[in-house]
Amino acid sequence: MATSDSQKYCFTRTERTSYNQKRKHNIQKFICMIDEANKKNSNLSFKPVTKENKQSFVNTEKNRLVLYKTSHNESICIQFPGKEGGRNEPKPYDFKPLIINEKGTEIKDMQIYHMLEALEQISNNHLLDYFAHILFRICFLTLHSMETELYTLIKSDTVNDVIIHTFESSTNLNGSTLSLKWNKLQLSVDETLADASKEALSQIMRSTHTLHYTTNDGQIEKDQSFSIEAFLYFLDLFMLNEDIKYNYNAPSLCRNGRQGTHDIFFGFILSKLARMRLTSYLQGITIGRGVITLKNSDYTKISGLDVE
Repeated sequence: MATSDSQKYCFTRTERTSYNQKRKHNIQKFICMIDEANKKNSNLSFKPVTKENKQSFVNTEKNRLVLYKTSHNESICIQFPGKEGGRNEPKPYDFKPLIINEKGTEIKDMQIYHMLEALEQISNNHLLDYFAHILFRICFLTLHSMETELYTLIKSDTVNDVIIHTFESSTNLNGSTLSLKWNKLQLSVDETLADASKEALSQIMRSTHTLHYTTNDGQIEKDQSFSIEAFLYFLDLFMLNEDIKYNYNAPSLCRNGRQGTHDIFFGFILSKLARMRLTSYLQGITIGRGVITLKNSDYTKISGLDVE
């Protein structure tokens, strides 16, 4: 995606400060919201998981909130408590983002591998350059604005995290609603956006290409389809969850979480766009024990923006 100097959007140190402020705000608000969900539904078995009660985690009723709806009538939800709440060192505010496609089919649990497979599909559709630009802005929270909204808590009965009934037949828990004031992603072409961002977002939102869940052995499941728009919302919530897991009781924000996660995606994209050698990406992942550390020059290559 070529951009002239006049079209470039400069990502400055001031915006980095704003980025961390937005991260802190969202972490705090989601923790408070999950605590509030617990209070509203004290008659249920949901509790923030601790070492003492983690044995009952499998039978815990999972709760859902639909946080995004796409132009394709897909729902992007969070489900909590997440699976890391049941580990030896539990992360009590862990949640799982998930996609319900326009047919009401729940997309299977996506790990990093499945997300990289989706990026591979985007690359095959020649949209990766545009996607990379928008993903950069999402990762650094520059397409987010403060919103206060009410969300309805939905119960999802599960056994070993397998849904017993469909999403449509889930029932509200006594009409419980939760108020959330957070920095929410806005995927709309706004006149305030730089020209490069308008072009990239327009290309992505107009795209009719469909992504598919890919199994660990590389098999594409045709009924497990979702839009690129849904994938962007999903990644936003996935990175938010990483932030919460690593920072919910930390005295200050650590690099683990949102930034460490998005650098994995950026490194992969750079290698696909031939702006980073694949061996350099793999070496960075190996040295970082699964997390690569990128430089500002890498961010410029990924986004086409001037990054200080």
